[in-house]
Amino acid sequence: MIRVMEVILAPNTGYMALTSAMFALGLGGIYLYLFPVPSQNIGKVLGRLCIGFAVFAPAVILIFNFLPFGFEINKANLLIQVACWSGMYLTLILPFFVAGMVLALVFQTYSKSIDRLYFYDLVAAGVACLILIPLLPSYGPGGMIFIASGAAIVAFLAFYRPTVPVAILFSGIAAAMVVIPLTVDGYIEFKGHANKRQNDQFVAEGKRLFVKWDPVSKLEIFDYVQPNALLFSLDGGSQGSWLRRFRGDFTVFAKEMKKSPDSFFFGRNSLAHYFMDVQGIEPEVLVIGSAAGADVKAALALGAKHVDAIELVDAMVSAVKTEYNEYGGGVYTHPKVSAIAGEGRSFLRASKKRYDIIQMFSNHSSSSITSGAMAAGVAYLQTVEAYREYFDHLTERGMIQINHHIYPRMLTTAAQAWNSSGRSEFWKHVLVIEPTVPDTLPTFFIKMQPWTAAQVETITEYVNRRKVYVWDRKPPAKPSPRIFGDQVYQGNIISRRELINGLQVLVGTYDQDGLDYDVELELLDENGGSLSKRVIEGRSVMNNSWLDVTFPDIPGVSDKHFGIRVSAPDANEQNGISVWLDKQGQAVFNFLPPRKADSSFVAFHPLEPKNNIVTNDMLVTPFPYTKAATLPWDITPVSDYSPYFGMIRKEVRLIEAGKENMLDNNTAALLNTQLKDGYPKDWIHLIVVAVVSVVFSLLFVVIPLFRTNLRHTAWSGMSRDLVYFACLGLGFIMIEVVLIQLFNKLIGFPVHTFVLVISTMLLSAGFGSMASRKFLRLINNRVYWVFVIIFVYGMLFTFLFEDLFYALLGFSLPVRMLCGMMMIAPLGFFLGMPFPIGILGLSDTNETAISWAWALNGFFTVLGGYLAIIVSIMTSFKVVLSIAILIYICALLVVRRRIPELQPAPVLDKAASVTANAT
Repeated sequence: MIRVMEVILAPNTGYMALTSAMFALGLGGIYLYLFPVPSQNIGKVLGRLCIGFAVFAPAVILIFNFLPFGFEINKANLLIQVACWSGMYLTLILPFFVAGMVLALVFQTYSKSIDRLYFYDLVAAGVACLILIPLLPSYGPGGMIFIASGAAIVAFLAFYRPTVPVAILFSGIAAAMVVIPLTVDGYIEFKGHANKRQNDQFVAEGKRLFVKWDPVSKLEIFDYVQPNALLFSLDGGSQGSWLRRFRGDFTVFAKEMKKSPDSFFFGRNSLAHYFMDVQGIEPEVLVIGSAAGADVKAALALGAKHVDAIELVDAMVSAVKTEYNEYGGGVYTHPKVSAIAGEGRSFLRASKKRYDIIQMFSNHSSSSITSGAMAAGVAYLQTVEAYREYFDHLTERGMIQINHHIYPRMLTTAAQAWNSSGRSEFWKHVLVIEPTVPDTLPTFFIKMQPWTAAQVETITEYVNRRKVYVWDRKPPAKPSPRIFGDQVYQGNIISRRELINGLQVLVGTYDQDGLDYDVELELLDENGGSLSKRVIEGRSVMNNSWLDVTFPDIPGVSDKHFGIRVSAPDANEQNGISVWLDKQGQAVFNFLPPRKADSSFVAFHPLEPKNNIVTNDMLVTPFPYTKAATLPWDITPVSDYSPYFGMIRKEVRLIEAGKENMLDNNTAALLNTQLKDGYPKDWIHLIVVAVVSVVFSLLFVVIPLFRTNLRHTAWSGMSRDLVYFACLGLGFIMIEVVLIQLFNKLIGFPVHTFVLVISTMLLSAGFGSMASRKFLRLINNRVYWVFVIIFVYGMLFTFLFEDLFYALLGFSLPVRMLCGMMMIAPLGFFLGMPFPIGILGLSDTNETAISWAWALNGFFTVLGGYLAIIVSIMTSFKVVLSIAILIYICALLVVRRRIPELQPAPVLDKAASVTANAT
């Protein structure tokens, strides 16, 4: 469901699935406290709950596809969207709520066997993590949910023990749940709810040719979107790449260059290749994040000797190589190309090859499964350690070209890597080209040799061969008074060009898309006479859209004054419109046609530091943190231990671009457009999780603790036990989240890392649970030794893992993965003991104690995951790991010093019969 949420909505919304699951699992324990199950009905109740899960899990697909929830929320649909989002959330938590009841009820009923039960629970979860990745391409998330439903039916048979005919029937249903997804043409689909890059619209229009759930991303390929091009869409439109129709004849580009040497232009992704070509160099090229091959094609067109193309999404590489090989001109099967499905830094780490060009174009993954962070995007390709690897793999004449957002932070991060490698004067080696028409992908160059004026001119002349149309409008600041009846807007404007033949005015309709009345737009001369007037049909007027009027050419009007009048005679005060005004109170307008201008300009010049937004003193070592702290956004370098490159907001306000703030226009626009109704969209999901955690804690923990009969059924040491299980929930998830991040450095492949850490932690914790009873006997019931071992091993790992990783980086991937498992398993083994030990400590109390233990463990797992992200953004993963280990020491301080006399664990079947007989 994490992957589903990111595809149908947006990246990082998958974190809502994780928090919902953990919350609902804990809520199951609270429910058992409020509505206890009679002991004589436990088997039947467990069976029915399993059937409930089997029904509710696939129902998520049906209800998600039915409810029209989405991000387009306005006054007209607010109540509907609130209802739909609420329905979606309830649907999402229901299967996990039922599962939480099953687990809590089993744990409290058979508490004397908790070590074995927890073993089965964790080991099965670890196995599920292992099989998810290989099964996902065949089943997709919808099919995997069907498998989960089938597993619940098997659990029903184990608990309910029906008659033979009924057992045969339900066994057949369970088998069908596994087989049905494989018989569907394509996948059992979740409908999109965000229409990212019109992805959902293209699916509805039947333009999709291909769909594949890769372990990293969902790949969809669309036709009929652009002529002679296929759109490769990832994760429902979160990212995209184009494959242009091409015959495979690269000599045509050489002929074009020879025919038109002063006008030939292959695009922004060809700048580094053109630079090498004009010098007569046939470069060795590495493209990280090669997508559908556009950057590879540019390299081959401009004379690359060889191209290593690395792409994280194997389904994309495979599709371009096979089904669409002929369509794309065989770019990935070209003899000069090695197309590899993998991760860029892992590839570099295992290679001793040096390149003339290392290129990346807007490469980041929208899938949280590749990072494990889920609630906040990480960027391991934009850290100090990453740039060190790039520099180590460049030739002396080599260069890096990166098209990515937030170039000032790229500068400070790369500078630290440059300086730590024994180099100096980093600013002489950097060039940044920014588009004239704002976008989020400036071109960032680092050259191993200093730039010369002639070389800068070569780049700028080439990139500006394509001209762009530029508007002279100013940004909107406030609306004019309402326009309706005889209330009109009239203002003055000035022409800044020699010829005009039209006018556009930006209007707002107060969330009305389509009007019931027409709007009149008139251009006036300097004396107030009418030059042109047009009546615009109301149905065509969208909110915050442009009204335009065209007229015959009017030449020779540079610096001349004109007037504009906007009226809506048939509107009333309630449904009137407004003209958007700039800060000076003038209408936001454009004259037609727009003027032509250079497509790009130099944003960071290596030879003219006085004009650069980022000053040279920010590119030195040690980094001037004191000066950076005075800026209204975060420009500090990014490391592997806090790789949140895009988390740059410090203040919830509009920020001006310019030298004073060391902020470029594109980054300022990114920050300011993320502010919606006064709250930051880049942080809102974290804020929501924090608020929800507090509210849920009050509603389902604090209030039941103090406002119900729990006070009258309190057990000895209740407060201590509640703190103990809360610490376990906090500590375990914090350690797990951090290990996913840290082991990325050793394993390299994000998906491999994710699976390795999660499955190893669960499997080893399961075996630790199984061994807990014998281990307690071995240490004469001295429980504190478990926590001492966790503390000692955890702290040793925290301080030694960097040296261990460095020593192992030269080995093959299987060896690194094996060593990673060996490092994680001992910690996981002992982390699996505190929970069953705690349950054994409660086994002599009432059932309420165990249901509350389970609930608190789940609730604080949600909080722990959230805290791990927030603290790692503010500090580093190493700090989070240290805090998590100290939390286990807090659990030690409140753990029960005496565990009941340990008898051999009862067989579950016998335990069930004993319970029935007692009843």
